[in-house]
Amino acid sequence: MATIQIDIDVRNNTLIVGANGGNARGPAGTKILWVSKNVAFTLEFFQLAVEAQKPTDVRELKRWPFSEREPPNGVAGPTREFLGTLSEGVRGAQFKYYVTVENLRLDPIIIVDK
Repeated sequence: MATIQIDIDVRNNTLIVGANGGNARGPAGTKILWVSKNVAFTLEFFQLAVEAQKPTDVRELKRWPFSEREPPNGVAGPTREFLGTLSEGVRGAQFKYYVTVENLRLDPIIIVDK
């Protein structure tokens, strides 16, 4: 299975995540590698709810899209490298995630194909 690499950097006080904003899409088993040469970062994930006929209790949605063990409080880092493998248990789900470097934050998405 392929590995998607997402580079993280800060230029002119702007957080740069990937070549196209850090969004990723792949089937379960896809590895996603976040890497920064210059700055430490944290990652935090949230499953997106879809509009439905009845309300969704967002507390019941999965926060962690990977097969690796979830870190304390669901926050990975601070680190300069993080590798996650999309889990079988989240097929068809979409996740918003935060990339945070000091006081800078960006919120790309991950789509896990069915």
